[in-house]
Amino acid sequence: MAAESFVQRMDLSHSSVGVMAFADQVGELELPCQDGRRIRRALDRLPSIVEDGTYGYSNRAEPFTALLRHAPGGGEPYFVVLLTDGVWSDQAAAVAAAQRCHQVGIEIIALGFGGADRAFLSKIATSEEGALFTDLGRLGECFGRIAQVLSEDGGLAETGGSPAGSRKSIFSGLRG
Repeated sequence: MAAESFVQRMDLSHSSVGVMAFADQVGELELPCQDGRRIRRALDRLPSIVEDGTYGYSNRAEPFTALLRHAPGGGEPYFVVLLTDGVWSDQAAAVAAAQRCHQVGIEIIALGFGGADRAFLSKIATSEEGALFTDLGRLGECFGRIAQVLSEDGGLAETGGSPAGSRKSIFSGLRG
């Protein structure tokens, strides 16, 4: 699974990873943590959750409101890698919720595939560099590249540990 590539390349001694699923509802499968086994178990559950329609089969939910509940204080970096495969039912509400995340310092990387609306990805991502599009065959590679950029020793050092104000420098390594 592509997300496993992301977890394998993340430095969990300095990063926490959570797993959410959303369709008609939002499910928090694993809150942000540094326990690789718990994260992998949550990822292992994703295929059956999608197949069973646990959270629905449509696209009425947005995850940003739930993400706001977990935003750390004190200027800690908080990055979200959002994988989406299509157009959401209420794009205006999703964009407004994503903008609330941006305002509190949550950095959103919007990764689309299939029929994803590229203009929408740009609106929910923190920056143009954070709006990415790929195909299913390159998903693992893309997740790996994102993890590498977020985990590199100098990645957050440029910003003094805070992504605000240097979004382009952080996300510029994602394209290419």
